Amino acid sequence: MKSASYQPNSLVSICIPTYNRTNLISNLLDSILSQSYTNFEIIITDNSENTDTQLLIEHDYQDPRIRYFKNKQNLGMGGNTRRALSYIRGTYFTFTPDDDVWIDVKKLEKQVQILDMNPDINIVYTNAESIDYEGKILDPFDSIYHSEEGKRFERLCSSELLPGNQTKYFLNILTPLIRVDPLLDVFVQSWYFNSEEYFCFYLSATKQEIGFVYDKTVSLREAEHYRTAIEDGIVVDWGKRKDLRIRQIIAIYTTLTNLFPKTKERLETSQVQNFLARHLISAAKSTGSLSLILKTFAACSLIFRNSSFIGIIKIKKKKGKSFG
Repeated sequence: MKSASYQPNSLVSICIPTYNRTNLISNLLDSILSQSYTNFEIIITDNSENTDTQLLIEHDYQDPRIRYFKNKQNLGMGGNTRRALSYIRGTYFTFTPDDDVWIDVKKLEKQVQILDMNPDINIVYTNAESIDYEGKILDPFDSIYHSEEGKRFERLCSSELLPGNQTKYFLNILTPLIRVDPLLDVFVQSWYFNSEEYFCFYLSATKQEIGFVYDKTVSLREAEHYRTAIEDGIVVDWGKRKDLRIRQIIAIYTTLTNLFPKTKERLETSQVQNFLARHLISAAKSTGSLSLILKTFAACSLIFRNSSFIGIIKIKKKKGKSFG
């Protein structure tokens, strides 16, 4: 409950890595600039090979809160995101792609208030809706959770984010506001793996309390995302390279459990390991490469020691995206 003396004034850093999305980023910027909470900075880092986005910002968005940085070369998705994160000056931050739209003018106000009033909470997620490339609202996400008691805010255990957990909450990394001091470094580390999953796995395994707002505050666009990585100095689309995806998850898991031993209690379980093994083996099978299937199976057998063949095949494929 907000007290009469409560005066929120925390600076929020909004990070937007972009690539050739001039036709969409203006929708996002307009929605952010309409927020009721106004103490924020917008950090845009641009991987585009043209100057279209730069000209758009310079001509149409001369708001002093916008800080635009043009990359001299394509840094890949992870490098572009890390560059945006490196300019953060706020107490809280959020990460949003260039093609989504904020649909609640009080998004920041609600999340800032929760973080200001609850120092033990470091991250606040919200519900969201799904839209297509043209902005048409799509079917609701399967895991959207509605409060049966009329509450607007819930405290959750971070175990909701555990890989393989059949959570009923929509915990997508494109919705939350995050406290800088305890979590920015881990979030930056996550993008050395070109994925938010390192960060989410860390949260899930460190027994933190997280906040959840029932309101839908963001429209997530189901468009073709440009997901790139730098491999041997070359920009590659890792979304089309299943071998990269397999190595990515293995690297995330092994790095976390070695760098942060406290994560082992929750990550080195049969539930988590069976889920990850199934995911990697399925990715390998989709390529039709017998060599990759055998290599992946061997890697899973070596790394996920608590997994089992029976456990892997018993996992039901979940519909919809609930976390990540």
